[in-house]
Amino acid sequence: MKKIRKKLNAIILFSLVLFLTYPLNTEALVKPTDDFYVNDYADILSKETEEYIMEKSTALDKETKAQIVVVTVPDLEGESIEIYATDLFREFGIGDKEENNGLLLLLAKEERQFRVEVGYGLEGLLPDGLTGRYQDTYIIPYLEKNKWNKGIKNGYNAFYKKIGENYNLDVSNIKIENANGQKELSTKEVMFLFAFTILGASWASVLMIKRRSYRKTKTLTPGVIILGILNVLLIGYCLYTLPEMLITGLGVEFILAMFGQFGINGIYFFGGGGSSFGGFSGGGGSSGGGGSTRGF
Repeated sequence: MKKIRKKLNAIILFSLVLFLTYPLNTEALVKPTDDFYVNDYADILSKETEEYIMEKSTALDKETKAQIVVVTVPDLEGESIEIYATDLFREFGIGDKEENNGLLLLLAKEERQFRVEVGYGLEGLLPDGLTGRYQDTYIIPYLEKNKWNKGIKNGYNAFYKKIGENYNLDVSNIKIENANGQKELSTKEVMFLFAFTILGASWASVLMIKRRSYRKTKTLTPGVIILGILNVLLIGYCLYTLPEMLITGLGVEFILAMFGQFGINGIYFFGGGGSSFGGFSGGGGSSGGGGSTRGF
């Protein structure tokens, strides 16, 4: 009987401690505003940036149930940004409850830290390495110069485009700049460049193999025939997309890329307050898919 009473007392004491400390752990968390998708508690974003995020996130949520939420806070109240972001993500319920396809972009002004928190459902699309690379390329260079609107909007666009492409949305109008201030190529442009490169290598191989084999056998080898067919397909694709590529000025961008001055979807060649939208809320998603933290 005494043992049972001791166990009950221990349980009651433990529960009391949890009850008393729980409000202290969550009191520092900011609450979602009526706009939900953008919560500028650090008061660093312009109305234009807030409205832009609202418009894009609202459309993304409507079409895919995925939610991108931007939060800025004056400070973290002594908490680590990783724990703060996880608690904030769950408090807001970012993303669909079933798909857990939420993304949180969190800026702590006083600590000068930025955190990308990813829901389980987007873990495969946005692994830790990618979210860190996106920060290094599209966000941090601007935040280091206190260009809050530029850094957050540019980073938001990068993540929006990545998620939008995953859901087959038209994101051709999304403009992204890398650390050198140049826009990122679209998927179609990247495919054209790779096709163009493979075409050149394939054509050189055809000439080399044909010259050696034909000189000896006076016939075309299977390798030459296969490479020839590949060449025809690649030439057809390049000719089909060439007019569009020329209109977008891809020729200049390709030259820059070859000299390591241009980033293509994060890969470099050769080393190189609120608006009037109100009334939104989270879908009940939870984090756990990882993320990355950067200081600025």
